[in-house]
Amino acid sequence: RWSLLHQQSAIAHLDGDLDTSERLAGEALAVFGGVSPSRALASFSGQLLILRVASGRVDELADAAQQLVNEQPGVPAWRAALALCLAKHEPERAAELVQSSLIDTPDDFTWLAAHVIGARAAAIVGRQRTVREFIARLDPYSGLVCWQGTCSYGPVDLVLAMLSSRLGMDHAAQRYTRRAIAQSEQLGAPVFAEELVRWNSRHTEIADKTQG
Repeated sequence: RWSLLHQQSAIAHLDGDLDTSERLAGEALAVFGGVSPSRALASFSGQLLILRVASGRVDELADAAQQLVNEQPGVPAWRAALALCLAKHEPERAAELVQSSLIDTPDDFTWLAAHVIGARAAAIVGRQRTVREFIARLDPYSGLVCWQGTCSYGPVDLVLAMLSSRLGMDHAAQRYTRRAIAQSEQLGAPVFAEELVRWNSRHTEIADKTQG
């Protein structure tokens, strides 16, 4: 039942039905929490993170992400998540966290998810060296979609488009954007195309402020 609820939640997220997705993820947490509290909470937190990304409210999870970092300091993915939560309001700390997550990310099943989340933070913070390192690491995975285990963190090309546009690499950004949109359409997942639209709008604002 726990696995089924997570899968239903993941599908609702892809459909852009964020309220239903969060409700189902909460039900999964309630079902499995008594069996394996730490695993249930980690799964729920991973799903809630991408739901808040989709709604543009990821900063609301800063306290919860900090708690996960405190409890599991050896998990770079949680540092990447905290960096994303802090990127808009505490960019210096976010930059340190995302760089830390790059240094010691283990080569295991969490690698791609940690990088896709960290890349979102890096694109917002905008430190060129870090952005370039994420592009170098993620470009070999262009054409793939990141699945965290219980949900999807979207096409790798989505974050590559964000990173490239942050560096002013317009042709590369357009190429990655086309791929990400095509993959989103193939998945029947408008939620990721919508995230790119929001990013492009925000990036334009950042560029205007920088030029001003």
